[in-house]
Amino acid sequence: MPPPPGTDTPPPPGAGTPLPPGTGTPPGRKKRILVLCGDDACPIAAANIYADTFREHEVRFIEEKILTLRRFLVFSQRRLKRLGALSLLGTYLLYLEKFIRGEKRQNKRYTPALLTADLSSDPAVARFLRDFDPDLIIIGFCGLLSPAFLRGASRPIYNTHPGINPKYRGFGNVWAFYHNDFAFAGYTVHKVDEGTDTGGRVALARLSFDGVPFAEHEVHAAQAAARRMAALALGEPLPEIPEEFRDIPSACHGIPTWFEQRRARKNYEAHYAPPGKKGEDKIRQGCRMTTRTDDIFRHILITGAGGGLGRALALAYAGPDARLTLWGRNEERLAAVEEECRAKGALTRVILQDVRALPECRELLAQLDEECPVDLAFLNAGVSSGALPGGGLEPVEDACRTLEVNALASVNMLAFLLERMRARKSGHLVCIASLAALYPLPGSPAYCASKAALACFARAVRSAAAGQGTRISIVYPGYVDTPMSRRLDGPQPLRVSAEKAAVLIRSRLEAGADNIVFPRLLALGIRCLHLLPQSLADFFAARFGFTIRPDAESPAAKKK
Repeated sequence: MPPPPGTDTPPPPGAGTPLPPGTGTPPGRKKRILVLCGDDACPIAAANIYADTFREHEVRFIEEKILTLRRFLVFSQRRLKRLGALSLLGTYLLYLEKFIRGEKRQNKRYTPALLTADLSSDPAVARFLRDFDPDLIIIGFCGLLSPAFLRGASRPIYNTHPGINPKYRGFGNVWAFYHNDFAFAGYTVHKVDEGTDTGGRVALARLSFDGVPFAEHEVHAAQAAARRMAALALGEPLPEIPEEFRDIPSACHGIPTWFEQRRARKNYEAHYAPPGKKGEDKIRQGCRMTTRTDDIFRHILITGAGGGLGRALALAYAGPDARLTLWGRNEERLAAVEEECRAKGALTRVILQDVRALPECRELLAQLDEECPVDLAFLNAGVSSGALPGGGLEPVEDACRTLEVNALASVNMLAFLLERMRARKSGHLVCIASLAALYPLPGSPAYCASKAALACFARAVRSAAAGQGTRISIVYPGYVDTPMSRRLDGPQPLRVSAEKAAVLIRSRLEAGADNIVFPRLLALGIRCLHLLPQSLADFFAARFGFTIRPDAESPAAKKK
């Protein structure tokens, strides 16, 4: 295993350049982190991630104005001298097109401590650096730092680069797209030296840009790199450099012309939206627009994340482009899920809270949504109860608990989150109901009633909130192989694994589905029951009768 940041042990073959001693979070002391960033979409989006991730530490931002008259004139002179008038004209056309199209606005979740036109030469920056004395300096999308500035900095400086170093130093991924080299599209975290992205590599990764419009690819890569940089700064173990990226050629690529950018766009759109899939890609992009668009990554909340379908959903969404909040009551199981998600590159947070505490849940949701707005919420927490083995009706205490958790608690969270999402006109709520909501089964009356109540409430508020920038989806799964379903004694036709169910749910949500019903054959059979006379429908329903063994927290189990 590679050594954690902050150790002096040399890295094994293939590992990146370790972060310096003291970079990991010192016990009992807040870290001082300085972020040097530019003032347009990419650096703001990355800086937002640092503001969110380092909120428990002392983080300061110095913002540099990227486009100044002096820089424009110097760039023009150098471009004209090195590449000629046609290349300079092509670059002007590129930025003219960007100006006409406009740039997606990024809302800052931080306040710069200092604004400057030149990080390297501004005396105010040098004074601030001296006074703040940061433990770590991170840069993102600002101008090249002068050798004098680098020598004067009291700490090593790290950069997040959208491109795989050293093959695509400089302008990065657009040149990978230009050359149809999609295996080398990604990001690099590296130490800053006097060259252009030539410092020792700390971490790198290939990225997928599926569903990401070409105009947003830079932001997508910048945010993925920022999340990795933040995780490393807080002590994440140093990753190994993948074998295919260890011995690669080095080349520095400058700003493309309009003609080169056009070819890169054409290759990009052909690769990520192949023939016959363009309509589907538009649907995915339309789905994305219902979530926050100032960040490509999504803040995903999953209740009942400690096991079963909740765990599978967390793992299905875990990755470098996700921030997961895992909500549940079992600390040990949640810790295990969190570790699995972090191993896949996700930022994670665990909340231990019983969903039946309605006021406390609303207070926690408000705090969570204020810190980082929830883009996608799975209301998945649930329990089951029913007729006990050996005969007898469902115990009344179990029935009340099932209705309280599955219906009342979920409605409480759904209504509260919907109100906040409507206010900002973005967000997606997913209610995990059940095929049991479609027909009352004699073996589990409270479970059927609770899932039907949740689905009915969600359908009603979905209609009321239509056209206001939010989405509400309802999932009606059949039998899923989870610890909860394993307490059921009886037939479970067409049962699927939790992992398969989670992948299916994610794919259909990304395709724009508002109602997800599976398996379809079982759903068709249940719907046919409504067409039969009541006595005949009850007869067929009884053929699939079952009993349910109480769980450890069941009032019926505690009485024994």
